[in-house]
Amino acid sequence: CLLVGLAALGLYVGHARRHAHPLIDLGLLRLSTFRIGVLGGSLFRIGIGATPFLLPLMLQLSFGLTPLQSGLLTFTSAVGAMFMKTIAARVLHRFGFRPVLVANALLASLLLCGFGLFRAETPYPLIVGVLLVSGCFRSLQFTSLNAIVYAQVEPARMGQASGFAAMAQQ
Repeated sequence: CLLVGLAALGLYVGHARRHAHPLIDLGLLRLSTFRIGVLGGSLFRIGIGATPFLLPLMLQLSFGLTPLQSGLLTFTSAVGAMFMKTIAARVLHRFGFRPVLVANALLASLLLCGFGLFRAETPYPLIVGVLLVSGCFRSLQFTSLNAIVYAQVEPARMGQASGFAAMAQQ
């Protein structure tokens, strides 16, 4: 499957170079902010994407929590994410995109790694706190990446950029 996928990608790159208006405009990757936002964002999404599935699984199967108890713990991550949406613009304005993206990626990744340190004996308030803070940093990273993607895209190519970025997020 990997070989077939790589072959299909290679064929599409050749096709896109021959046509004036390809379905996916790979020329957008020449824009540094678009490339960073899409490629870096994809790596971050891969790392974070499994959390909504694996964390509840760990809490239920390894810690013996019910689905309700697991859900009540893990939803705090969403609360942190919603809170961060209210202050993300101020954080980005105050510190700038580059420092926020670099520092926040490290912090969000460390917090994600911290989930592996949870044990059945870990106090629930500590788990809630880590999940809340993790949700904040994860949300800030997604917000920053989604904004930076379009920084250098001219209005005429915005539709192509939007479709490309949405496809990459999937």
